[in-house]
Amino acid sequence: MAVIDQADGAFVWAGSVPWMSVAYSQAPDFPERLLDAGALLVINHDLALGCLQGINT
Repeated sequence: MAVIDQADGAFVWAGSVPWMSVAYSQAPDFPERLLDAGALLVINHDLALGCLQGINT
């Protein structure tokens, strides 16, 4: 959450593990700002949908 805040993004969803979150920003440099703020991995939202495959909601 602190990484998202530092990158001026918005928290969207918490993952099933404490170190995974989904964030949003319209800024084109948001991925770089997340990495600069300490994110370990930043992926495109289209790829993130695969993380939800197989989860019963």
